[in-house]
Amino acid sequence: MTFNKHSNLSGQHAFLGASKYAWLNYDEEKVADTYTNFLAAKKEPYYMTSQHAALHSDKSCQGLEKH
Repeated sequence: MTFNKHSNLSGQHAFLGASKYAWLNYDEEKVADTYTNFLAAKKEPYYMTSQHAALHSDKSCQGLEKH
């Protein structure tokens, strides 16, 4: 028997899944809104990390205490 490796899926979550079956009753607009929120939640950590890196790479902050 050959098994597929799914290690590349680590940390990824399904937008619509069996464990959250309430979406079965959603209309098109509700699905679209939910998907938009899902994407925004995925992007937030990236933006927060990028923003933090940008703030701390500023040359004018050299004399300030870094956190």
